[in-house]
Amino acid sequence: MSKTIRESEYFLAWLVFWLSATVGGFIVGAIIGAILGFALGVAGADLQTIKIVCGIAGFIIAIPFSYLLFRWIVGAMIVKKSEKRLTETT
Repeated sequence: MSKTIRESEYFLAWLVFWLSATVGGFIVGAIIGAILGFALGVAGADLQTIKIVCGIAGFIIAIPFSYLLFRWIVGAMIVKKSEKRLTETT
């Protein structure tokens, strides 16, 4: 068995990351947006302000979410396979 990771394995890891980040980002953004939108609505903010604040908050929340998801998927799908292959050949 080769020590190198095949292109198909990189593609699969990217695809899992992309799908997870898209779906997970939507869910996390919807939850944060709903909570923040509700709080701003109760506080009397106008709709335009709520849209802007929730959009910015969603973007800011997406950055660490995406990074943590990327680390987890790359660790599970690339790094562990590489480490396993290195230990098998030595």
